Amino acid sequence: MATKKKTVRTASKSAAEYKGRALHGKAAKGKEMDPSAPQPLAAAGMVELNEPRPGKTRYPISEQEFVNLKEASHKKKLGKSTVTAAKDGGKKTELGPQALGSFDVMAAAEPAAAPTPVTNFAGIPATGWIPPDCTMATGPAHVLVSVNSSVAIYNKTGGAPVMQKTLTVWFANVVQNMTVFDPKALFDQHAGRWVLLAVGMRQNPNQSVFLLSVSKTSNPLGPWFNYVLNASLNGTTPTNNWADYPALGVDNEFLYITANMFQFGGGFQYAKIRVIPKFKPYSNGLVTYTDFFNMKNADNSVAFTIQPCHTFGAPGAEFLVNSLFPSGQSLTLWKIKGSALTRTTVDVAAYSLPPNANQKGVGAPLNTGDIRVLHAVCRGGSVWCALTTAKNWGGATNQASIHWFQINAGASNLVQQ
Repeated sequence: MATKKKTVRTASKSAAEYKGRALHGKAAKGKEMDPSAPQPLAAAGMVELNEPRPGKTRYPISEQEFVNLKEASHKKKLGKSTVTAAKDGGKKTELGPQALGSFDVMAAAEPAAAPTPVTNFAGIPATGWIPPDCTMATGPAHVLVSVNSSVAIYNKTGGAPVMQKTLTVWFANVVQNMTVFDPKALFDQHAGRWVLLAVGMRQNPNQSVFLLSVSKTSNPLGPWFNYVLNASLNGTTPTNNWADYPALGVDNEFLYITANMFQFGGGFQYAKIRVIPKFKPYSNGLVTYTDFFNMKNADNSVAFTIQPCHTFGAPGAEFLVNSLFPSGQSLTLWKIKGSALTRTTVDVAAYSLPPNANQKGVGAPLNTGDIRVLHAVCRGGSVWCALTTAKNWGGATNQASIHWFQINAGASNLVQQ
């Protein structure tokens, strides 16, 4: 893992405003769904669809170019640059959440020591989908787990799932005859609500949607509201793009959905950010949203896989982060405040596409994917995130490694990595 010593570069602090227009749109009112109620026969018998991807690649480069880079990653000469790390501000007071209701079980608190595991239990068995795209969220008494393409709810005390069904069935009251995939889940501690996101896609005719589900209360076994949002629209402007690899973030006021947008039958176009005032879906009202799209990094490359933060407290802005593809020496930090989107560059130690990871003993190597940021959290004034990279520990070949970062969100400075 990289260190913060022998520094030679400093992070850029100049903010660049997003040049494109923020486009506004709206979606229809949601439909209520109770996961604990008996399913109609039509929904219970629905067959999962798993259509082939309608694009030529899943990256901002061609599939073959990606394969070539991965094959060369064991021997790639890695950068040795280091950066100036800023001092952390020390003990911080986390601002309390502005709750949408009386829910206060998850009120903001100072970080505590990592808990000791008290139980373990089996998750969802392999479904046959590759990759499984696992996601998990925990609330006061339950754990929600989702994969391609199922969702299950467990008691925190362990045991078998108390509810499990396919995502196709979960969203059957709002969409049918679609491939439903790439779930993301979170528990909104500000309001005591569960949020589940997936994307749906079909061809002939081409259609791409965000499927948004929010719980009516803090009990995930009670009613939820299901929404369909047209992912191909930028605001109200139609495109021939479909959404892949969505991400989900939250702060005290908004939900944040991001996705990589690919052309039907073509390649990567740009990343998109959709901002949703959450009080509307939380009350089963008409959803309105603001779209930002075609964001560029400081080197003018198109941003790929922008991760919104799960934000604790109420810092007054939402932060999002992405790495450069397929390698880089900086992260792009985005800030949304009101209707303004700004960008700063945070210099970090070099990262590069990781080789696949060898397993102990025999067996095929584990697929380590690429260098996209997989998750981000904003808490106590810092953005925390991580990616997978190549690292040479002194051997003949590089190994897959985890590269994590703490960024001072306000100053856009690297604190540690």
